Amino acid sequence: MAKVVLTETPKNLEAEKYVIANALADVAAAKFVVNELTIEDFTDIKYRHIFEAFLHLYNQNKSLGASSLVATLSELNTQEIVGGSDFINELLNEFIDFDSLEDNIRLLQDKRVARDLIIKTNDLTNKYFSNKYDTDLEFLSASENEILNIIRSRRVEGFKTLKDISSRVKSNIATMKENGSNLLGYSTGLVELDRITNGMQKGQVTVIAARPGVGKTALGLNICYNVAKGNKNEPKKPVLLFSAEMGEDEIGTRLLAAASEISSIKISSGNVNQDEMIKLSEAIEKVSEIPLYVNYCNGTTIGEIVAKTTKFYSEHPDLALIMVDYIGLIRTGQREESTRIEIGKISHALKKLALDLKIPVIVISQVRRTQNEKPQMSDLKESGDIEQDADKVILLYRSDYEGNPTQKKEEQNPAVPQQNATSNQTIEADKQAEARKAGDPNTSIIEASLVKNRNGSTGTAVLFFFKTFQRFADPKQDIVMDYKLKHSIF
Repeated sequence: MAKVVLTETPKNLEAEKYVIANALADVAAAKFVVNELTIEDFTDIKYRHIFEAFLHLYNQNKSLGASSLVATLSELNTQEIVGGSDFINELLNEFIDFDSLEDNIRLLQDKRVARDLIIKTNDLTNKYFSNKYDTDLEFLSASENEILNIIRSRRVEGFKTLKDISSRVKSNIATMKENGSNLLGYSTGLVELDRITNGMQKGQVTVIAARPGVGKTALGLNICYNVAKGNKNEPKKPVLLFSAEMGEDEIGTRLLAAASEISSIKISSGNVNQDEMIKLSEAIEKVSEIPLYVNYCNGTTIGEIVAKTTKFYSEHPDLALIMVDYIGLIRTGQREESTRIEIGKISHALKKLALDLKIPVIVISQVRRTQNEKPQMSDLKESGDIEQDADKVILLYRSDYEGNPTQKKEEQNPAVPQQNATSNQTIEADKQAEARKAGDPNTSIIEASLVKNRNGSTGTAVLFFFKTFQRFADPKQDIVMDYKLKHSIF
């Protein structure tokens, strides 16, 4: 029998092109591609050389950006084979999205295994008819071993050994000890909130929800600002804020009010005296050094948020946190059967983004108005998928909020005795005492209840909210303890 020569083997050039284009467009994607694939997974000579250049940079712990890659191609003398910077730019211009990156990587892996299997089967067939085996049993045994080795080379994803996991836990503990912190994530800047959340952790989605006007956006802004400015344990790091509700100027006003302790109303109206103007100028200088980036995104789609974030991450790989305010104003860009389904897809995309970039994501959400005195997780608007995807859910409650059910009942029937009169008076006395010191008579005590914590226990943080300044702060511990005892919070 004549020797069989293969003229075609399994491949998918479109998938190869897609994967390389993704790697060129985003540093995080490039790291993922380098860790998942090998040179043998590519059949096109151009893509093989580009991947080889990425691998070269990765092994030398250098930047995986497109400009570094072009320089490396020149260093490896493969720039002309690839087609130079023109071909790289062509791939970047044809880049579409990251949605199918994992699927295309798996496709290339399967094609490579199928390719190896067909080549090996062809080789075994030629050896058989060339009488390379003394017996059929010898041929069958050799074939079984060769084929099993190829099939076993197919990667099985998602499994980590206990050795890997325990090493990572040990590394986390060492890092915390080195930093003098007992937090697993970035500090929120609020001791009470850090206590129950253990910080904003990488890869996790934290939902902050409340009724309109309670202070959920203000709390999110405070956390973003505190993470961006860093502390003695953490350096300054970039934070991204996507706001679909407030414009950049309004957010800037709120941040300046918190930093200067000047009324946000005064700042927005320009009604500041000479002394306040000095404080405001100092606050502007201070805030200007904080790497907090704001993007007004009313009417935008989740795809645009993901694309902007991944592009920003490629330029700022130390991105520490992103916040979306709020999920109810974001769209998928497609016609969905219901708002619940749309919110679900957005929620899934934000969770995937957190995991892919290994950063914490804060999502602001509203809760439905119900007869519950305090909001519950089931009150989250279109809550099903948000509850499932969120690693943490924090619900805010303000006893002096005019939208609370008890407040409404008292307004409708003033003759009815106030059931919470004593506790309300206590709250008022506590908050006014602290407010006088802070110079803000418009102060509230807020309960921040961690009602879901995928990796830990739940609990409630008691915080002061200086509404005039749009700033949160920790009350003194004796005030926290008294409040919790009087309101049966454990």
